[in-house]
Amino acid sequence: MTIESAYAVATRGLLAEVQQSLDQFTPSQRMRDPAALSLRAMRAVLLGDVPTGIAVLHRATEHANLTARQYLVDLLVPLLVATDQLDAAQRFLDAEHDVCDDLSAAYLSARSVLASRRGDDLASSEFAAEAVAAARQLDEPGMVARVLQRVALAAYYREDYTTAQELALEAARTFERIGAFRHAGVAYSILYAVAYGVMGSPDVARLYASRMTTNGQRAGDASMQHMGLVAQMDIAAEGGDQKRLGSLRARLLANPLTEQYRERFPFVLAEVLSSCWAQRFDAAHAMLVHLRASGDRSVPDRALCDALLALCAVAAWNIDDVRKHVRSAFAKTAEHVHPEPLYDARRRRIARILAAAASILSGDAARGYRALSHRFDPNGLFARIITADGIDEGQTPELMLGYARMVNSVAAAASSSRPKAGLTRAELQILRALPSGTTINRIASDFGKSPKTVERQVQSIYGKLQVSNRAQAVQRARELGIYA
Repeated sequence: MTIESAYAVATRGLLAEVQQSLDQFTPSQRMRDPAALSLRAMRAVLLGDVPTGIAVLHRATEHANLTARQYLVDLLVPLLVATDQLDAAQRFLDAEHDVCDDLSAAYLSARSVLASRRGDDLASSEFAAEAVAAARQLDEPGMVARVLQRVALAAYYREDYTTAQELALEAARTFERIGAFRHAGVAYSILYAVAYGVMGSPDVARLYASRMTTNGQRAGDASMQHMGLVAQMDIAAEGGDQKRLGSLRARLLANPLTEQYRERFPFVLAEVLSSCWAQRFDAAHAMLVHLRASGDRSVPDRALCDALLALCAVAAWNIDDVRKHVRSAFAKTAEHVHPEPLYDARRRRIARILAAAASILSGDAARGYRALSHRFDPNGLFARIITADGIDEGQTPELMLGYARMVNSVAAAASSSRPKAGLTRAELQILRALPSGTTINRIASDFGKSPKTVERQVQSIYGKLQVSNRAQAVQRARELGIYA
């Protein structure tokens, strides 16, 4: 089998076809023949072992002739970019000169993706235009679709989401028509990212995630199936759909590949939210500590971990830990590197909102509301719906309902674990109003009580807290961990 034929099989991405082609080689050929090595690498990728696929292609390029090397590099570079090995991808592309006509469009599209990942939008757009023009001159639907898929990904990273949608949808439909189901799944993953992160449409995002899973099944690509299932879990968890989340989790864990997916951020996040809904905050805390400790987590991922840890601390009314994690989350969300992937920007915003909620629930309302600046809460929605008693789920956006359920579960747990120093519910209500400096008459008016009643309750509060004035009452309440 020639390298060109092996490349065609590898890029169709059908496990059965890859294995059938690989069976044509002798054991010794599989160790050194570039065509066999390309098929071995693709088999590893289809089985979910991307690092092995990269290693095999690395080895193959070291011993291949010029023509074979160009085909191998085109298989290798997308894997390097997908695993954030951008410098290595750049070196491989720059080392290739006089690329054959059959691969020219593919190389241009790979350069477009790499340029967009490096923040060079102008170069990315120029490479994309050249790639699409060159591809459409070819009488090869598979290559056209492959180029469209890559330039759609480049457009996504450039935040040109309309172009990304149009090109990815055309690529997905072409791949499905010609039976290249793995690549169809990759194209649908771009559409899923736009629907989920930009449009905020769970129904559309769920459809595309389902198409990822279906095309992974058709291709025999367990990794793509699991990507689709994890994406659907993410939607269910953040949408607060516990029943669907349980069903998807069972499907995911029924497959031998599940171990690696248990480390995926969305999977663990779904487990954390589910545990918190059931008020298993100790389990959630343990998972979050492990998740945050992973060395490859982005700053927004770690910020979200800190915000969720702060909420778990609120549930146990451990105010020192609440403040520590809130400070860390606020510091991390203030950091911002442009360009930033959309999923990072979204997690940064969610982390900020949840850290603010933890502050408000734990009694530091001024800091919490101050953190909900226009950048993170442009319409002031969360500043309106988050209170010391929780969050209004009826006004919460659909893809934040899972977090809202957690906040309310935390608020319920905190109400029983928070020390009250013998204060009645009515006295606690009055105590919460004292830090604002509001007059007795105003407090009485706000709560529909007489000034004498409020004055009597304030004196009762002073007695129970063993203080003599408002400032001391506020300070003592904070020392005790009572909201004030």
